[in-house]
Amino acid sequence: MLCTVCICLTLYGAGCVFIVLISQLVHSLLMEAGAIDKDFSFCLMMLIVAAFLTPLTWLGTPKDFWYVNFS
Repeated sequence: MLCTVCICLTLYGAGCVFIVLISQLVHSLLMEAGAIDKDFSFCLMMLIVAAFLTPLTWLGTPKDFWYVNFS
């Protein structure tokens, strides 16, 4: 039980860090490209990235997509 809790907390923390890093990168790229202005919030970018990535986590593994029944 303790091991499962530790693994879940570690994965949650790593996921949060990756969302922050991806948001910073996308925010910087869009600002350099002129697609957004300086008033566009970095926190709003984090919500957009999280909303975009969440459905991708529901898809499953590639094994679920390329299942071929040869029988």
